[in-house]
Amino acid sequence: MIKISFEKRDFLYDNGLVNIFLNIKKDERFKNIDDYTVKYGDSEFKLLDNKIIFHGSFKELEDVYFILRSIYYSKAFEETKNYKPYYDPKNDKVIIAPKLNVKPYLQRSERTNNLLPRMEVSKEKLEALKNEETKAKSNFEGKVSGKLQYGEKNMVMIYLEPKRLGESISSKIKKILAGDKCFFCGNKYSKYIDDNGKKMSFSIKSTNLIFDFGVGGGCQKAIF
Repeated sequence: MIKISFEKRDFLYDNGLVNIFLNIKKDERFKNIDDYTVKYGDSEFKLLDNKIIFHGSFKELEDVYFILRSIYYSKAFEETKNYKPYYDPKNDKVIIAPKLNVKPYLQRSERTNNLLPRMEVSKEKLEALKNEETKAKSNFEGKVSGKLQYGEKNMVMIYLEPKRLGESISSKIKKILAGDKCFFCGNKYSKYIDDNGKKMSFSIKSTNLIFDFGVGGGCQKAIF
């Protein structure tokens, strides 16, 4: 069992802690004990004035980390009223679906760069899909903007609704590992395995959930 104190570390009020806790409370995978305490399995999260205290197993903390990542990224994207062509690999066909955009408050964030899903296909498949795209556009009752192809490469855009997109992005981290201690907080869980099997290091801009869910500086202090 471990105990971790997620503390606010700057002089500005940081609503990230509160936002994290509220998202946990609203998720059906967590059990609300009282206004300031929730449980996930055998682990407990408690909100205090300037920190969240976690007490439980590392495995359950890791589960919650992935849940919060999927929640964050599902909220980072939105469906617009515009439509564009996408490839549906499950049914192997071109579909016309609402265009996905990064929400305005995150459009300059490096955390959302190049996260919309795409898939590499052969040149022959790309040409076949382009022909299907033309037919799909002509049969759609309404305006369709954009192209199926991503850039000049043999890649096509894939549609995922925001919730599934959040889950897909979260799953790119496969396992959290111990590594060098964090320069800011001393936490030893500073490495991870990505979906390509590569060992990577966490960076604040993309993995610190205080920054994801709020503004200002947040840090996590591990107590073992």
